Amino acid sequence: MAKKEPGSYGAGFLGALLGGLIGAIPWALLYLAGRVAAVLGLLIGWLSEKGYRKLGGKTARPRPLS
Repeated sequence: MAKKEPGSYGAGFLGALLGGLIGAIPWALLYLAGRVAAVLGLLIGWLSEKGYRKLGGKTARPRPLS
């Protein structure tokens, strides 16, 4: 029998959404100042991942291709 991992995809999705929104704030402020920085896009992705993990996002195991 497979061991059930803690966490849920729904809570992880909400955490990723909130993290992405928080990361978008500095990007939007810099954009309004007339500049664009790709490194702030990386910040959005990093904060999304951190939010996913912080709210208990479940890690999926990859299935083999058949």
